[in-house]
Amino acid sequence: MAIRVPTNYLRANLQTVMSGAISRILRVQNDIATGRTVRAASDDPLAAIEILDIRSTMRRNSQYSKNIVDAQENLVATETGVQSSLELLMQIKEIALSAANDGTAIDRDSVGAHIDSLLEDLVNLGNLNHRDHYLFGGKNYNTPPLTLQTSVSSEPFTLGAPGDTVDLANARIAAGSVIVMNDTGTVTYTEGTDYTVDYATGAVTTLGAGAMGAGNYAVTYETETASAIDFNADSADFITRVVGSEYGVEVNETAHSLFAGGASLEAVIDLKNALWKNDSAAVQALLPELDAAIEGMTERLGSIGGRVEELYHRANLIDEMNIRLDELKSNLEDTDLAFAALQLSTEQAAYESALSASARLMTINLTHFL
Repeated sequence: MAIRVPTNYLRANLQTVMSGAISRILRVQNDIATGRTVRAASDDPLAAIEILDIRSTMRRNSQYSKNIVDAQENLVATETGVQSSLELLMQIKEIALSAANDGTAIDRDSVGAHIDSLLEDLVNLGNLNHRDHYLFGGKNYNTPPLTLQTSVSSEPFTLGAPGDTVDLANARIAAGSVIVMNDTGTVTYTEGTDYTVDYATGAVTTLGAGAMGAGNYAVTYETETASAIDFNADSADFITRVVGSEYGVEVNETAHSLFAGGASLEAVIDLKNALWKNDSAAVQALLPELDAAIEGMTERLGSIGGRVEELYHRANLIDEMNIRLDELKSNLEDTDLAFAALQLSTEQAAYESALSASARLMTINLTHFL
């Protein structure tokens, strides 16, 4: 027995089929036009979640890459400064080695002036400025890490007997700056009456007729050149940049670590004073300290080089990861143009069939049922 299907039902069904076909055609056309099949979470919820995770990872990697570039630039500039400082120290060591074995007092006086000039160069390298911040300034990179000091306060010395001469720690004393007191600071003595000063070599000689007897004293004075180096309070702090998941790299070298907490610079200051005092034995005794300074700075240079290499390695790992992530994201969201073209052709054919059926349905009238 034939089943009669209402015409309205057929029309409604065809309309649904055509509407679905149009929707699918538009979707495929959008896939082709945008190059992506997942444009919203509703397109493919599972793929959308994975794509969001990939994008989040790639954004983190982008920040890591920026940190690496900044760190590399800072460390390369630091490496150059440390290399120059090391070359200066080696030059100072060679001069000291020669001065310990050869030369006259006049020669050593001239060499001392040269060492003083190299000391200033060394301090200038310690205060090297790069991109408006001090490379070796630690966390307080807006302030020079090193400051030359010429004031000596309360340097103690012991007098064995009136008439004895005491060598101060520094030579080249500023004229008229010497103040000698007893060790409690209650009595001040008079130059010319109680003692005399050799300002060139930094020697105090007590006068027998004066008031200074055997005992402990303290002297305050100014020097013509640097007598000490002050460190910025934060120059010992390292700065760490995050360049990977739970992975950081120290991106600076500090003045404190570079100059062995000041011991390297103190050795150079002692060297120039020994030369100005014409004390070849003291010069000889400083050679091991200069060797230690060179060895320590060489180690720091190696550490910097190791960190630079590690950053290059880390950058390559991130680049490789990003390539894999980009491929995975592309597989999840990018349009397969060949498949999309075939799908579009199929959907258009289905739509045209539905359209043809609809046209035939529209021509049905009562005569078809007589």
